[in-house]
Amino acid sequence: MVATNEAHLSDGKSRSALLVIDMQLVAFDGVITPPIVDGTQLLESVARLIDGCRKHGIAVVYVQTSAAPGQPYATDVHGWEIHPRISPRAGDTVVTKQASSAFDGTNLADVLRGSDIEEILVCGIWSEHCVANTTVDAVQLGFRVIVVGDGHGTVTSTVGEASRIVDEQNRRLTQAGATLSTVSELLNQAAAPGPGFADQ
Repeated sequence: MVATNEAHLSDGKSRSALLVIDMQLVAFDGVITPPIVDGTQLLESVARLIDGCRKHGIAVVYVQTSAAPGQPYATDVHGWEIHPRISPRAGDTVVTKQASSAFDGTNLADVLRGSDIEEILVCGIWSEHCVANTTVDAVQLGFRVIVVGDGHGTVTSTVGEASRIVDEQNRRLTQAGATLSTVSELLNQAAAPGPGFADQ
């Protein structure tokens, strides 16, 4: 299911879109589920990326899990909303999903193609689940995909284990056909003179 502001997905010349996957309050505040490792740092990195994309006319698409009633990530349970640090603005698109991949059971692919989006930047949580499955599906659907290597995270018992999972998924997803970049690299590229990832 896709909700809100589809018509504004591609107002500028950019053929890129940023997917912000499952960055919901419940994943970070620790009230119901264990929080994302280094969640504050991840939020700040994603916030920088969102701000940069907006500045350069790149569509921002939020993906929000809507689980079964009474479960974490359900609309009737604490923390379902997108984290207030990176709340959607007017003109952003919000996709709700029930499956792991943002493309499974939604019309996200049609919305992106209808707006002439050819390239997707992927960030969010969890690295080995929703981020990975969305990335693989996007590649198989024919989109160019950039995984933001320092823009996704997961939940584990230690920082070291979380870093290992992030690194492992970065390797796996490049092998699957995605390109790997960082927040700083993408923002520098967008700000550089001449064509960048926002002007393909």
